[in-house]
Amino acid sequence: MALSTTVMPCNFTGMYDFDTYPALAKFGLVDYDWSNAKQEWVNESPMRCEATLVEQAARTKALNPRSKVFVYRNIVKALPWYAEIRALLADQRFWGWFLPYKGCYDNATRTYTCGANATANLYHDHEQTPGWPGGRSSKIDGICHNHTVPPYDAGCDCGRADGILCGEYLFDHRNASLRAWLTTQYMGGAEYGLGNVNVDGFYLDDDWSAAGPSEEDGDCVEKMGLSKADVANLVTAWEGNMAACQAAIVQRGGFNWQLFESISAPSKGKECSAFLREAATTTSRFQTRAMRLELGYAFNKDFSGGALTHFDLDLGIFLAARGNYSWLGYGWMGCGCGWEHNGVMPCNIYDRPAALDVDYGVPIGRVKETKQGSGIFHREWTKATVRVDCNAYDATITMKKR
Repeated sequence: MALSTTVMPCNFTGMYDFDTYPALAKFGLVDYDWSNAKQEWVNESPMRCEATLVEQAARTKALNPRSKVFVYRNIVKALPWYAEIRALLADQRFWGWFLPYKGCYDNATRTYTCGANATANLYHDHEQTPGWPGGRSSKIDGICHNHTVPPYDAGCDCGRADGILCGEYLFDHRNASLRAWLTTQYMGGAEYGLGNVNVDGFYLDDDWSAAGPSEEDGDCVEKMGLSKADVANLVTAWEGNMAACQAAIVQRGGFNWQLFESISAPSKGKECSAFLREAATTTSRFQTRAMRLELGYAFNKDFSGGALTHFDLDLGIFLAARGNYSWLGYGWMGCGCGWEHNGVMPCNIYDRPAALDVDYGVPIGRVKETKQGSGIFHREWTKATVRVDCNAYDATITMKKR
């Protein structure tokens, strides 16, 4: 069971101290966000966010070698606090992989016309960047800025020597040559990608839609001078590169968080019964997909921490329904201590009940309804019997005598 647990921890102030939070090292799958240890890596000159992620992954595996560790990647936004991205932005030969500002690229002469560096020519916004003093809280953004007027990131080194200011630049997926770099280097690289023994997969964030790129300034499409047809082509191209990246990850023995089918436990009564009846079929998503049942985000929306109000039911439903590739645990719960969700989030919000470290053996067949239409289900495991009563909305796990 321990290997079938997930968590997405993020410590804003520095690397995780596993002496203080030992439960985090016990999860079978751990995914680290780019903001992890943000207050440390923003003070590097230049910043090396991906190196910090790999170091955090190595520390996790040192305590739990059987764990799988994912790290953050974004193939919509090109973030220059990643050294690999910064190197591309510093070299004009690669500027065709990024979207320019309107009027900054002359198609006839194939030249950039708005200045000598990437910052002047290539579109970028500042939200959620290390140097932006606005955003959700001054504790999140603007943590390395020293000005209150542009340039907001003075003092932040995202490539200062090459004139690169901190910002969320955007990949141009219509450029066919970008795909090879994304799939081989960005996903599979020896230093920061799947070629590193401490990296097992990625969270690939953000997307393109008819409205433009997600979590970007609302006027970005206008600032880039993109037509509806341009945006439609970018959506199609991004979808193709996303699929190519996912295929490359799987081919290298890794996995991508977005390939999970994430679900929450069903509500009481008919929905619960329908959920488990589906799990009993040979062709259900539980048997044919990589499934992930969320704990904290589904039932702990107040982010109070340690208050898994339906944990016994969560675990019972998981053991009753799961297939060969299933995980139970936390989705994204935020980053840091108290800066998100109205300041109520504590440093350690990832409660880990002892039942997650019990060995229940292997399932003997699929879940069964005790009597057709009864709403009561059971499933035999080699070391336990699982019973879920959808009417009473409770579950019991009885360990077998040896």
